[in-house]
Amino acid sequence: MGRAAVGLLAFNGGEISELAQARVDLDVYARCLSRLENMIPLPQGGATGRPGSRHIAAVRNSAREAWYINFVFSDDDAAMLVLNDGYIRFIVNYAVVESSPGVAYEIAHPWADADLPDLQWVQSADVLYVACRGYKQRKIARSGTTSWALTTPSFDDGPFLDDNTDTTLAMSFSARTGGITVTMSNPYFESGHVGSLFLVWPTSLAVAGLSPWEPSVTTTVGDRVYYNGRIYSASAVGTGGKTGTVPPIHDEGSRYDGKQGTNVQWLFEGSLYGVLRVTAYTSATQVSATVLKTIPYPLTGVTTTRWAEGAWNDLNGYPQTVTLYQDRLVFAATTQQPDTIYASVVGDYLNFAPRDSGGLVTADYAVTVTVASQSVNEIRHIVPDGTGILALTTGGEYLIAPSTNNEPFSQSNVRAIPQTTSGSSRVRPAKVGPVTLSLQKGSQILREIAFAYDNDRYKGRDTTILHPYVLGDGAVALAYSGAPYGVMWLALSDGTMAALTYDQDEQLTGWQRHTIAGTDAMVECVQTIPSPDGALDDIFLIVARTVNGATVRHLEYLDHSWRLDGDMADAFYVDAGVTKTGASTTITGLSHLEGETVGVLADGTVHPDRVVSGGSITLDGSYTTRTAGLKYRQRARTVRIEAGSPDGTAQAKTKRISSISFRVFNSLAFLFGTDTKQERTILRDPSMPMSGPVTPLTGDTHRMAWPGGYETDGYVCFEQDQPIPLTIVGAWPILDTQEK
Repeated sequence: MGRAAVGLLAFNGGEISELAQARVDLDVYARCLSRLENMIPLPQGGATGRPGSRHIAAVRNSAREAWYINFVFSDDDAAMLVLNDGYIRFIVNYAVVESSPGVAYEIAHPWADADLPDLQWVQSADVLYVACRGYKQRKIARSGTTSWALTTPSFDDGPFLDDNTDTTLAMSFSARTGGITVTMSNPYFESGHVGSLFLVWPTSLAVAGLSPWEPSVTTTVGDRVYYNGRIYSASAVGTGGKTGTVPPIHDEGSRYDGKQGTNVQWLFEGSLYGVLRVTAYTSATQVSATVLKTIPYPLTGVTTTRWAEGAWNDLNGYPQTVTLYQDRLVFAATTQQPDTIYASVVGDYLNFAPRDSGGLVTADYAVTVTVASQSVNEIRHIVPDGTGILALTTGGEYLIAPSTNNEPFSQSNVRAIPQTTSGSSRVRPAKVGPVTLSLQKGSQILREIAFAYDNDRYKGRDTTILHPYVLGDGAVALAYSGAPYGVMWLALSDGTMAALTYDQDEQLTGWQRHTIAGTDAMVECVQTIPSPDGALDDIFLIVARTVNGATVRHLEYLDHSWRLDGDMADAFYVDAGVTKTGASTTITGLSHLEGETVGVLADGTVHPDRVVSGGSITLDGSYTTRTAGLKYRQRARTVRIEAGSPDGTAQAKTKRISSISFRVFNSLAFLFGTDTKQERTILRDPSMPMSGPVTPLTGDTHRMAWPGGYETDGYVCFEQDQPIPLTIVGAWPILDTQEK
């Protein structure tokens, strides 16, 4: 028999699957666990219980689904938007914003319940731009705490589809400005064209009937010329009667082409292209429209086959994703063009004009690029990155970047470069420093998409490789919390949560699973915003559970206000909980848990459970700091210990742990042992009076006899079943291994 003093020195490898638990050859194996539930592996190595969730309020209508949108103006100015029952409410400083006492401030929204998980958004200062497949883009703007507006922005100059190539479809116009009638030579229009843009220009760009501007040409008032794609009319002619030497290049108002009073004053009349918006459908050959950019003079009374339809309308669809890149608002993926990206004019987010007023394509104007591949891959997400825009599609990942690096991103300097072939789900990804964490199609694999310098392209590492089933049937939402622990939180389709302690620099990926407390409890959405002081990231949850026989949906957030080294009275390890301060024998504010049995922490000690009645509970005495909520269990189990033996490995051999000591941090008590037999240890230091309260221990427990017997697995389990914290830094079992 071989005896070994084993050191379990870290648990930040997280939970791994049984499929990987024979890999004792991996360096990470010794840091992994076979079970980690409601505990977080710390970057430093230990494992700590997840904080409880604090109750904020019920949603507007618990019978309908709800969703979060995060609004972050700055690290200390953030709000959480709650979409439910066709309205948006707002959470600021952990409370629902009210228009008057007891009345929630809210504004209406257009999205159906089933479409809420498909919302994509990007923020610029006080404005959110929102995209969703099947809907026109929306803008949510804040001008005050109780002054928010949701509007439909107007895009008046693009983007457009490819130019018409059908010579049988000729367009004519009843006038050049204002409200006009547009007639098509053959059937083309549909009722879905109402609201659509059209770009039109003369069939002959030689501009028949007009002369180019030239110097020293005799001119009379009313004469028209063109120059650099713009059309001008002479509004005044000086005594010389001839043009000057300075060509007209302005695109508004009037200017002289030489000396005022001697040469000619030219009025900008329009460019060689016009833009109109369809306002009403009459027939397949006729619609009404409003002219947004003057119809070119050469189209007066004639037809043209040179036109392009707007890319966004009820027929072609609207973009389903949005981001910001290099001061451009960028949309992507309509029904008609699922593999196309549209970037606005630089600094002019609602302007998608492909060219200037003279018809010239310049570097700062709008960019449209299609991701070319062997099949049409729908773009699910667009994510700005240091070298370009990552387009995450159903069939793979592409980098949209300048063709020439030392020239600006523009229509003439852009390309789509294939990167990986994983494909993306519809769940909104998260950016963590230089890395994009994105769910692969199917939502069961979370990939780390990062630039790899060794092969000069992006790679998509599978973070679930050692735990392929951790996301179950798939995730429905994810959000990253950078502080205090650096954790990616994922709401799963079965109502539980998975989380990944993540640090790319330290190559740390530690998975864990979380269950929210309550009957039939399901986490339906997770989202993060900075805490009010900007120091931490708050994790907000939408939780559906059965309370008092009815299904309710609650708004909650995980409490990170208590530091692991804090006062035990302030610890918070219950779900849907509340804390009351000031000496009292009751805890009120529990009407959302009516009829439920709740755990209680009173002045840092565990109080017997109570049942909520009338929205409150009564304690067995008066306490100053009182916390109550639904209890949950924190559970961890190591992998099969590998300590070796005189005959090689300890795996699959009969073994017995004889004793064990744990190193803990600011903890009071916990359970330890095997899956089937556990004992409770109370962390009482010998210096503590037996009749007095137990103070938290940071350090080593005494060596304790192991409650289990002989077995082949050799697991070490530690759990917390009380509403108090538990942080295990390490463990030192004594292991006896037989040779057969």
